[in-house]
Amino acid sequence: MTIDGHYSGTGNPDFSMALAQVEKGLTRLDQWETFKVHQVDKLDLPADGELRIPLKWFAVAPWWKDMVKPSMEHAAVNVDNIARVELLIRGDGKDGVHVFTLRRLQLHGKVIALNTLLMGLVSAWVLCAVGWLVAVTLSLRTELKDREAAIALLKEVNKALELEARDLAGQAHIDPLTGALNRQGLRAALMSTSSLLADPMAVIFIDIDHFKSINDTHGHDVGDDVLRKFASVIASGIRSSDRLVRWGGEEFLIVCPVTNVHQGRTLAENLRRRLHQQAWPVGLRVTASFGVAQHHERDAVGVVIKHADEELYRAKRGGRDRVCAHIPDETTAPAEAA
Repeated sequence: MTIDGHYSGTGNPDFSMALAQVEKGLTRLDQWETFKVHQVDKLDLPADGELRIPLKWFAVAPWWKDMVKPSMEHAAVNVDNIARVELLIRGDGKDGVHVFTLRRLQLHGKVIALNTLLMGLVSAWVLCAVGWLVAVTLSLRTELKDREAAIALLKEVNKALELEARDLAGQAHIDPLTGALNRQGLRAALMSTSSLLADPMAVIFIDIDHFKSINDTHGHDVGDDVLRKFASVIASGIRSSDRLVRWGGEEFLIVCPVTNVHQGRTLAENLRRRLHQQAWPVGLRVTASFGVAQHHERDAVGVVIKHADEELYRAKRGGRDRVCAHIPDETTAPAEAA
């Protein structure tokens, strides 16, 4: 495999790559954890140029083995049916901007063996001959032609229905007012993207301060405008790999992969200050309180969400418009409002 790209950023981060394998007898497409994950860590990517990575460098991810506990037949390296390739940047806990521009990712090697190719060509000729005979026979039977036309029409109808069902399924994951994910959308994202749960991962809980008074004083139309603007401001201040979720009412959640609690607290502070710089409907001043927590190995997702929720309420009790973070064995004073 050849990676051709350009990196610019702060410090000397670690790069790693993961391959998600569809494993026969194990993988279920609706369960992300059943995709076998192969990974190679500490890649020394050039600042600008190519890096060739032999596939034999990849090994089955230990965290995946610990979580799935596969049988011996599924525990070995097998990269013959890869469904997804992920390139990750780990900043070693240092704040900063890391940008990697991927120009090309290319696989090298034999796509098909010569004997298999020849056998395929012979089979294709045989199939063509048989197909021609079948086509001649069918052309003499008008009734069969009519049935084929009816079948083709049904296929088109089924295809249209499938596309419509797919669109409706996508809409079911999105909050229609703000465009953020809803809780069902977050669940689907966690199931389909394995890197979201890989440590470190931070969760930021956000609550708009005094939102009820906005609705009571200015009406629900203005309240809806504030929610839409709030979601837009937050979404524009996070990375494309982060997931913004409307948790309910005026509460929002951000899932930040490859982010520790200190980096999450810095992001929350930046978002808090960003809210101060916005022009809000009817001249309102809109602020928010933030709670930050980090996911730890073997913890359920609900645990980190609970810790972030507790920090959010600590921020609200401390006077609102501030950030509180859950840092074990450390007393964290609430951040002062700007």
